Amino acid sequence: MKDRAESNMHEESFDLTKIYMMYSAKYNLHYDEKQYHAVSILNHHLSKILKKNKIFHKIKKNFFPEETKNIFYIYGSVGSGKSVITNLVYRSFPASFKKKTRSTFYSLIDDLRTKINQTIASNVDKHLSNHQILSNILKHELRHISLLCIDEFHILDIADAMIISDFVKILIKSQNTIVIINSNRHPSDLYSNGIHKERFKETIDILLEKSHLINLSTNDYRSHFRDFPRNYLIFGESEAKDEDDFKRIFYDYDSEDVFEKETNIVSQRIKFLLKGNQKYQIGYFNFNELFNKPLYAINYENLIKQYNLRKIFINNIPKLDGRDDFAKRFIAFVDVAYESNITLVLSSYLHFDELYVNGSVIFEFTRTISRIRTLCN
Repeated sequence: MKDRAESNMHEESFDLTKIYMMYSAKYNLHYDEKQYHAVSILNHHLSKILKKNKIFHKIKKNFFPEETKNIFYIYGSVGSGKSVITNLVYRSFPASFKKKTRSTFYSLIDDLRTKINQTIASNVDKHLSNHQILSNILKHELRHISLLCIDEFHILDIADAMIISDFVKILIKSQNTIVIINSNRHPSDLYSNGIHKERFKETIDILLEKSHLINLSTNDYRSHFRDFPRNYLIFGESEAKDEDDFKRIFYDYDSEDVFEKETNIVSQRIKFLLKGNQKYQIGYFNFNELFNKPLYAINYENLIKQYNLRKIFINNIPKLDGRDDFAKRFIAFVDVAYESNITLVLSSYLHFDELYVNGSVIFEFTRTISRIRTLCN
C-alpha cells in the first residue's frame, strides 16, 4: 500500500479503480464486486473534483461558482473493506495537493476536545462559547488541508454529538477540503438511541443532503479467512487459578526479565507488568486496572507509544452487559490497538461473542469482535 508509485500519482493519471485492482493483486485479495462498485463511485467523483483544481477550472470557478459535494460517506457492514478503501484514497491522493490527514474517529474527537480545553484554560477569548472556539480551531486547520480521511465514524454520547455537529457544519462550508468518512452506520442511524437525539437531527440532515453516500455491505473478510483466534484464551476454572495460568504464559513468552510498572494517566494510576527489549515491549494488564478508569482512546494510544508496546496481554475480561462504560472503553482500546497494529493476547471465561450481548453500544461492539479475530492471531 505504501508503494512510491501510488503516493506520487498526478492529477491527470489518478485512477482509484486501477489502484484498487493493483492492490488486490499484490496482496492476493479476493475480488469483491461490491467493493469495486464503491471504488468506482469514489473514482468518478474524485476525478471530477481533481480536474476542477487545474488552472482553467479554477478560473472558471471564480466566474461561475458552483457548490460541490466534497464529503464522501462510506457506510456498511463490519469488515467489508471500508477502511481499506479509505486508506487507498489517502495513500494515492496526488502529492501535488496540499496537506492530507488521516485520523480515526477516536483520535479526531479526543484531539478536538483537548484543543477546546486548552483554549479555555489559556484564558484567551474568554467571552467565546465552546461552539465559537471549535469553529475557530477548525477553520484554521481545514484551511491547510486538501484531504481529510476519518475512519470508524460513530457517535456514542451527547458530548461527542455536539462537537461533531459543529465539525460537520464547518466541513460543509470548507469547499477546499475533500472529506472521506467511513462508518458502520448510515447517517440516519448515528446516535440512534442517544439522549437528546433531536439535537443531532440537523447534523444528520446535513450529511444526508450534502454527502455522497456510498453503501458497502459485503462479507466480513476478517472472519472469513481465520479460524478461532489462537491468542484468545478461554478458561473455565477459578479466577485465581486462571489468572496464574494466563500470567505464566506471559512470563514464559520469552527470556526477558519482567518489571512491575506504575504510570499516571490523567491522574489515574495504572499498574502493569512489562518485559521486552530495545525493539519492542510486551505489557500485561488486569482488565479492571485498565478499564475501570475514565480513560479515552488518546490515553490508550499514549500508553502504547510511551512504552513502545507491540503485544498486550489482558486477563479476566468479564461479562460486559450492564457495564456500558467498560464496553465503550474496551471498544476504544481495541480500535487503538488495531490502528497501531498491536498483537493482543486476551483471556476470559466467555467466548468473545458472549462478552457483550445487551447494551447501548451493541452495534459498535460487533466491530470489536471482528477486530479481536485479527488482533489475537
